[in-house]
Amino acid sequence: MIAAGEPQVYIPHGKQILEQYESSSYRRTSTFNTSLESQNVYTLSTLGIENEEETEVYIHENIVIWSRGYGEVYWELVKKYTCDGPVQQALWFDFDENPNRPACANVMASDKPLGRKIPSLCIVEKSKVTVHTRDGDEYICAVPYEIHRLWPTRFGLIFEKCQTCNPEIPNWFSLYHPLEEIVPVVLRDGVDRDHVNFAKDKKLKFVFTSANPSICVTYNEDTGLHSIWLIRKAEVDESLCMSVNNKGTANPSANQSAFSGTFIPSNVASPSLSRSFALSQIYNTSFQQSPANLPSIFNTTANKTPKFDPDLSHRFNTPKGSKSYAHFAMSSLQFNQSKISGSPLRRVGSNSRTSAILARTPLPSPSASSLFNELESPDDEEPLLPDLCLQILWTEDTKKPSTSSAVKAFVAVDWLGKSCVCWLLDDEKILRCIDLKVTENKNTGSPLYICCAPWTIPAKDAEYIPGLKAILVLDPILSDGNSLTLYSGNTKLAKVHVPNCSPPLGTGISLSIQRLSLEASSINSKFIPSTPLNSSRRSSLMPDLTSSIMHDSSVTLSPIPASSPPLSFRTLQDAVGNQVTLKCSDRSLLRTLLPPLCTSALVERCLSSLRAALPSDIYLAVAAKFYCVRNAPGPSDFSPPAEFDAFRSTLLTLLGFDAKSLEASISSIASPIIESKKSRTNLEEGTNDDWQYLVESQYARTFSQSLGLDTFRVFNPIGQQSMVQVTNDSAYFSFMPHVLLVLHLLFEDLKLDALLWNDAQLLVTLLIPLASALNLTQYCDSYWRDFPLVWNSANVKLGVVQPSDLDKLQGMIQRIEIPSNIHSHLLALMSTKKIHSPYPHVKLVNTRSRDIITLFAILYGKADEHHLVSVHEYVRDFEWLEHTGRISLPFNVVVPNEQRRQIALVLKMSSFGWTREDLNALPAGIGIPLRYALFRCQLDPPTDWPDEAYKLINRQDMCQSSAGCTVPSSSTTPELNLKIEAQRNKTAGSGSSNKDDYAEDGMEEVIELPIWKLLFPRDHRIQEIRRLLSSSRPVAVVLPASQQQGLSEHELIEEREKQLLVLCIRVMALPVGRGMFTLHTATPTVTETLSIPKLCLIGKTPHNGAAVDMTHIDVPANMSLWPQFHNGVAAGLRVSPDTKYVDSNWINLSRGGNRSAPAATPVLGELNAEVAGFLLGLGITGHLNKFNDLVIHEHLNRDHEMTQLALVLGLGIGKRGSMEADTLRIISVYVESLSPASSSSINGCGGGSIEVPQNVRVAALMSIGFLYQGSAHRYMTEVLLAEIDRPPGPEMDNCVDRESYSLSAGLALGLVTLGQGGHMTGLADLRLADTLYHFMVGGTKRNSNSSNTRPRSMTSASYQIREGNTVNVDVTAPGAILALGLMFHRTNNVAAAKWMEAPDSQQLLDSIRPDFLLLRTLARGLILWDDVMPTRDWVESNVPPNIRRYSLRNPGDPDSQSQQVDYETMNQAFYNIMAGSCFVLGLKFAGSANADAFNTLYRYSKVLISLSGRSVAEWAGKATLEACLNTLVLSLSMVMAGTGDLQVLRLCRHLRLRSGTFTNVVTYGSHMATHMALGFLYMGGGRLSLSTSPESIAALVCACYPKFPTHSNDNRYHLQALRHLYVLATQPRLLMPIEMPNMQPCYTNLQVVFNDADSSSFQLRAPCLLPELRFLQRVQLFDPRYRSIVFDRQHNWSKLECILQGKDQLIVQRKAGCLSYTEDPTGLASLATPTLSAWAIRASTVTNFTTDKFVIFLCRHFLGASERGQSQILLEQESKPLDTQLRLLSLILNDCVVNEKTEMVKPWLQLLHKSDQRDSSTLSLWQLKFLINFPTKNLPSSVNSTPFIDPEMVLALRHELESGWDHLDAELRTSLNIYLSGRDTPRDRSQSVKLANLTVFYDLPMPMPELASDPVSLLLQSGEQKLAARLAILLHL
Repeated sequence: MIAAGEPQVYIPHGKQILEQYESSSYRRTSTFNTSLESQNVYTLSTLGIENEEETEVYIHENIVIWSRGYGEVYWELVKKYTCDGPVQQALWFDFDENPNRPACANVMASDKPLGRKIPSLCIVEKSKVTVHTRDGDEYICAVPYEIHRLWPTRFGLIFEKCQTCNPEIPNWFSLYHPLEEIVPVVLRDGVDRDHVNFAKDKKLKFVFTSANPSICVTYNEDTGLHSIWLIRKAEVDESLCMSVNNKGTANPSANQSAFSGTFIPSNVASPSLSRSFALSQIYNTSFQQSPANLPSIFNTTANKTPKFDPDLSHRFNTPKGSKSYAHFAMSSLQFNQSKISGSPLRRVGSNSRTSAILARTPLPSPSASSLFNELESPDDEEPLLPDLCLQILWTEDTKKPSTSSAVKAFVAVDWLGKSCVCWLLDDEKILRCIDLKVTENKNTGSPLYICCAPWTIPAKDAEYIPGLKAILVLDPILSDGNSLTLYSGNTKLAKVHVPNCSPPLGTGISLSIQRLSLEASSINSKFIPSTPLNSSRRSSLMPDLTSSIMHDSSVTLSPIPASSPPLSFRTLQDAVGNQVTLKCSDRSLLRTLLPPLCTSALVERCLSSLRAALPSDIYLAVAAKFYCVRNAPGPSDFSPPAEFDAFRSTLLTLLGFDAKSLEASISSIASPIIESKKSRTNLEEGTNDDWQYLVESQYARTFSQSLGLDTFRVFNPIGQQSMVQVTNDSAYFSFMPHVLLVLHLLFEDLKLDALLWNDAQLLVTLLIPLASALNLTQYCDSYWRDFPLVWNSANVKLGVVQPSDLDKLQGMIQRIEIPSNIHSHLLALMSTKKIHSPYPHVKLVNTRSRDIITLFAILYGKADEHHLVSVHEYVRDFEWLEHTGRISLPFNVVVPNEQRRQIALVLKMSSFGWTREDLNALPAGIGIPLRYALFRCQLDPPTDWPDEAYKLINRQDMCQSSAGCTVPSSSTTPELNLKIEAQRNKTAGSGSSNKDDYAEDGMEEVIELPIWKLLFPRDHRIQEIRRLLSSSRPVAVVLPASQQQGLSEHELIEEREKQLLVLCIRVMALPVGRGMFTLHTATPTVTETLSIPKLCLIGKTPHNGAAVDMTHIDVPANMSLWPQFHNGVAAGLRVSPDTKYVDSNWINLSRGGNRSAPAATPVLGELNAEVAGFLLGLGITGHLNKFNDLVIHEHLNRDHEMTQLALVLGLGIGKRGSMEADTLRIISVYVESLSPASSSSINGCGGGSIEVPQNVRVAALMSIGFLYQGSAHRYMTEVLLAEIDRPPGPEMDNCVDRESYSLSAGLALGLVTLGQGGHMTGLADLRLADTLYHFMVGGTKRNSNSSNTRPRSMTSASYQIREGNTVNVDVTAPGAILALGLMFHRTNNVAAAKWMEAPDSQQLLDSIRPDFLLLRTLARGLILWDDVMPTRDWVESNVPPNIRRYSLRNPGDPDSQSQQVDYETMNQAFYNIMAGSCFVLGLKFAGSANADAFNTLYRYSKVLISLSGRSVAEWAGKATLEACLNTLVLSLSMVMAGTGDLQVLRLCRHLRLRSGTFTNVVTYGSHMATHMALGFLYMGGGRLSLSTSPESIAALVCACYPKFPTHSNDNRYHLQALRHLYVLATQPRLLMPIEMPNMQPCYTNLQVVFNDADSSSFQLRAPCLLPELRFLQRVQLFDPRYRSIVFDRQHNWSKLECILQGKDQLIVQRKAGCLSYTEDPTGLASLATPTLSAWAIRASTVTNFTTDKFVIFLCRHFLGASERGQSQILLEQESKPLDTQLRLLSLILNDCVVNEKTEMVKPWLQLLHKSDQRDSSTLSLWQLKFLINFPTKNLPSSVNSTPFIDPEMVLALRHELESGWDHLDAELRTSLNIYLSGRDTPRDRSQSVKLANLTVFYDLPMPMPELASDPVSLLLQSGEQKLAARLAILLHL
């Protein structure tokens, strides 16, 4: 019998909390007593990692109380939920957030849940379930039926509906995640498809479900049988089978009666089966037909949001004759928007955005289950495929059915690890169980469950105790009794005695007083926890309870036992951990604690070892016996040694030892173990043991000299030999050798953990009797050598077995006769000695020994000719003869060289699951070989290791995930999350005045990034770029004093306003550059607004700050329209492409700030140019793809030109290259060639042609080009080719901005045919190149094939322009030239390039516009891409000699010829050709920072600037020079993109200053080009640069088209919106190292290797911009101060890409002895570190060169204390002098820090500390032997200069050890002779310790009688010459 903890009356804490927090009126109307009412339900469970903490969920009507605590220590309220209706159930469930979950059920999913677990509390009401996660999120799942109960499974929740619901609906539905659909569950009770069906049997009820194993128990009311089912994922054939079965019925009503889930109408175009519910599909279908037919829930207009109409239920009722069921709102949800990104919502088709909105509307009543039945289409329907399948595993015998359903069921695991399913039959009073075996399916890898024979236990009630792994049974023998029994499986363990709860027939004290006291305490207003849920004490809490009663006059206490009848137990419930609740006959609840099997880790491992050695029944009997002994009624305060004593006595008694003399003998063995003194009752009296305790204390041994105790010889004789008889009467006697083997292996395994050496010492006291009884003297000698004070040969006959009985065990004894010694085995393996036999390994016993021997075998094992090391030659599974075990297959390790051995070792350690903590737990000597291998691999590890291997070698910087690194508490996106990094700096504080000056300019977050301090540490160029690009402040209007003279006040105002107008032209061009500077630098959250900076067009006077506006002068109309558009685009481009939650609601929030947004559907307020630009910015970054179709449709329906332009262009860019049909339908509305001739107006007017603004048409053409980019689509090619030469037509709109329309058509055509050249399949008949050449040079118009398909507006003559029958090259040439250039891009087609050459004669030059020569040169460079060189020679080679001869000269120059030459034509041609060549250079070397290209472009830029003031510029024209200069500056900035080059910045600043002069040359376009150049320099906050891929070059050509607008509204030659297409050419290339452990940016040197034939390389200084990754082969961190990291294209290239994209970080680790470049720029301090003298090392010096916390601690508290004279206190307990200890510590720290071996500091300190303390054990001496024998001769030559182990220190230690044994005293020599002869070991403690250390250090042989006469000669004869010589020296022979 065992004693349980004292029961405590339990009142649910939620009840007490509710009483405390509710109002007084509620307390008066509710009676709270110890019994639970029917409406008060509570559940107990555990959450989190700490199982000791309990949580309670209490339900009272519609209130749910969630509380948690730890017994009576504390208890707190977590949350209180108030629901709409009565709560039926509340349970905890962990939802699975799997990002890789398939989008539809017909894709086979993994049977194992993946992803992050979401602990949630599910509250069940009548027809809905509310899910509250621990993160604070809330989800509401409304269902169209009444819920009976929720059942948790491994793959989600199962809903069981009430029987009163629609009988045609399946009974069970499953929910994987609260944001997903609820789908029906299928049953499979056979192997073929005929046995698969939905669960529609109303008599089939759930009894129990389990997540692990994934099974359930059901009961069939008709058959009376219980069944066990496997819960798994539904397979593909089962889903398809249900689909076919439900579609094959002929009767439509019958078809509808079989639940088929979501019905998808046939006319819905969907590529795959959508999983959204029927509501959204009905909406999509009806919307296409007639929106007016929809009810109000779907009629989403501009001023309404989708809402549920409660009056809809009577409109859409099901007809009486129909049994159809519409799955309306099966997954209707309501959730917090803050959890959208983390939800695993299954993606549906592209037309399902409406369902995502409507799915969040909760269903108010179950009557809506018949909503929309009239709209269903039964002709072609598809079912909602099931997610879970229940497969039958076992069913009860039909001959023995149960009379009623089981009242409870559970899965129990016994002490052997076997599982069984149990269910309690209340009528029969039995617990029926069946064993469940779980194996693995070899084909699929999924678990395979096998049900075995059933068995029963008589039980009135039962509960599984998970903490004890046992079943507590309430015996039915006495109907009113308290008989409790524990079972492990079907094995009876013990009776359970509950204190103070006497049996019915006996007498005892009633618990009424406790219940009364608790009721009294509950009346108090103060909440007092009443239940110690985890109390291990047996004492009663009655005094505390009575103290609370004494204040109540109505309560009287009496010492007489209560007269009420004794309590009897009725039911058991709420088992949590080791606790269980007992419900008594008076409905009171008692909470008691069952004692554990053991609390000592040593006893637990001993039991596990016995489990591996003994048969199952024998082991259970032994464990049960120990459990009863340990937990017998009485005191139970067990310390770990006392618990082991109980286990030892129990085990030896069961094995046959005499119990009478056993305890005295064991105590004599354990007597040398010095325990702490116990307190005496009489403090005045002393005992004789006091002096003995003082003499043997550590204090006396340390200070023996100072105390004068060195003359005393303490003699502690070991107890005399005692005889303990062992009989064979015990049933367990035959297993004594098995027990000895496994416990000995456990003992050896404990020696491999330095923290468990005390446990090993305890275990010796158990092993000694076993080895002595079996007459295994070698075992006894082995234990004496390890612990000489515990064992002595005088006790060798502790256990005596009769010889006849011993003969029966000889079979096993002979197999284990030689004891295994892990130290000797490892030392022999390390010394490459011959291993005679493998080390035995027993599963569950010595796994650590097997792992370490395997690792040593990899390092030192002998390899064969094939470089293979057979590990099983050194360690092998032990084979049991009595019951054979499973023998593991041998494995080999390939070790071609020493380095390969070390790599194999690290990988094997990581596969074993080892960590740095496991390595530190190893003894110091054994860990040295492993640490050396890790140290060698740490220098240059491979790049394809798992993260665990990198962490093992302390290279977290090379982990594939950032989780492997020690990141600060805010684990956000890496350092490239510029938004968060700027917020950190804001909190730190900086110049507030500067912030006020630049408030809300859109650059405040980028400016304060810490990366600028590393990139530009010596100047303030970032503040300058902010000043140059800021448009939110009034500009300073300054008039020269000479200009103000003689002006009246009115004239002065007008002059200031004119000056302001000139300055505003520059301000209006700023947003484009600012958009480049802040590109992708913001990552706003769902609730964070992103404001658009103000475009300020007012000024102020500098002297008095008076405002200046343009009210007295004439300004162009809508002058700020396009600048505001660019301002909005710049704001939209700030949003990073990785930002989530960007939708219409977020845009409304950003626009309105904190103001409440209107309830209307999306962004339908007042539209303006800034909002349109913002939408375009989002479209370019890809965020428009997330928008709902309704949102886009509503925007396009608004008659706003800028918004239509932004959406049309943004949609095409976002879907570029996809050729998506839905996007094409939207765009084609705005392209007349793609629209039907009779199309209606988009504004709903009907009739006539579509009224589309010209700019929108231009944007639509470009959008088509991006949509079909690189596809060479024939039809689109024909359309775009025709649009280049589109005639003006009769309408006025077609005559405006024809040049930009034709240019866009040409650019779009070039995008469609990008790089295809003349090899486009299927387009040869179009003769594209010839047609484009015709458009370029002009001539008579040709008849095109598409002319007949053109609309009438394109074929009719124009009333404004008369072009005749010739091609207008002024309109068509730019588009045709660029189309040819892009089409033949990088093809090196000489013929096409010949067309682009500039003519050499003046006559031909007169027929070409000079600016066309720039475009021709550009196109020629695009075609001959490989010939472009960054030199002046190549630039001038594009200029014909005849033009070069007359360029840069005046007609009056002496060397000018007298012939008639048009110098204006020649100079204009020269400048344009030169500008075109430089433009090609800028494109070819974009983002490369090529020095040659920069010098060439910079020279030409300076030349043009110098020519602007000379007379020669007049011949070319200042406008031409300005246009060419703009092109050159842009080209120069493209080459230096992202670098922030200072020379280019100065050049741009110089050009920007020209705004103050009144000139017509410096226009709005000039400022736009200048500020675009500034933006290129600092693109993306210095993180981005430009790519040179074909797609990027095409985007740059579109964005940097060398024809800039003359005023702010100019779109004649080029649409201004296309200036932002540079975004498509950007790519992140900033590599920013982050130094551990402070996680701050730092400087490092990189080596970049290109993938060319020569593998050329060069050095970079990070942080820096890398070259394009497609040109690189390898990037290596090549720095003497930091550890090397290699990114190779063949291995971990994706890691580098993630780092550049901001998804990961480049974590670098500084080498020991080095400072960062910030702290030591010159490196002198780092170079001086190896020269530091260990004798003069200081604490401050060491701490500067290491980040190891342990080393810094040593330096501060030891070396630092010695400098201050404080180390005497810290080192006063050591035996060595203070100076010697500090010198050794200095040597160790110097060697480890300088040579990067800081991980060796701890082992060295352990070895030096143990070298002086060898009193009680020789285990520390073994570690010194490993150190001395560590092989250092075969180390690689590169390490010889800095050896891993200092040989001088090793020699010093060895000399110190050997010097103590050079001259042995006579007594020790005598003891050695006696020991070797096998007679006895020294009885003196000190002599015994010395002799044991001597035998261990010199490996002296085991004692034998033959060694008594002449041991040296005997050793010489056996070949042990070295050992014989050493022994002769020791014995002075």
